[in-house]
Amino acid sequence: SALRLHPNDKKRVLRALEHPQVCVMGHPSGRKIGAREPADLDWERVFDRAAECGVAMEINAQPDRLDLSDVNARLAQSKGVRFTIDTDAHAAKNLEYIRYGVFQARRAGLTAEDVMNTRTLAKFEAWRAKKKGAAVPQAKVASVPAASAKSAKAARAASAAKPATTVKRASSARPTKPATGPAQPKVARARKASTSAKTPKRSGKPN
Repeated sequence: SALRLHPNDKKRVLRALEHPQVCVMGHPSGRKIGAREPADLDWERVFDRAAECGVAMEINAQPDRLDLSDVNARLAQSKGVRFTIDTDAHAAKNLEYIRYGVFQARRAGLTAEDVMNTRTLAKFEAWRAKKKGAAVPQAKVASVPAASAKSAKAARAASAAKPATTVKRASSARPTKPATGPAQPKVARARKASTSAKTPKRSGKPN
């Protein structure tokens, strides 16, 4: 089976990241190794928004979860996202699973600086308090510069006018007059006329 999300569900994930009380996104993909595929999310967009909102991603150390995956954790780190590692323990004996979460983080290339719960309790609580008191930033939207917008508008106007100009030129063009004969006789006649013009006409009386 797999977590197949409706497009509206994917939007809700982004809205959840924007909630001022959210510090960490737990079970990010919801996968269970060998039993359930991860959720089909746009991870680039999720991690971008998490970084903007200051929301950390969980690395769940349960052996059948290891969620985030090492690949997605590396991608999230490249976006500036921070992490927490936890055991998701349902019993005291499960606390030893923490090592698997650390191994997962190492495979992703994370350092202690990337993991929020490597800090002292005081620093960790200060981070949580700061996060909950922070305003939600506006999502970044790629904008087109004014100069580029004007250039695009001018190009569209020129493209729209081009077909009419082409038709007008085609209708006003004069057809080429085909040649009526070879050029050689014309050159010969021209030379003959030139020769006869240079030869003086003799009179009938001797000198």
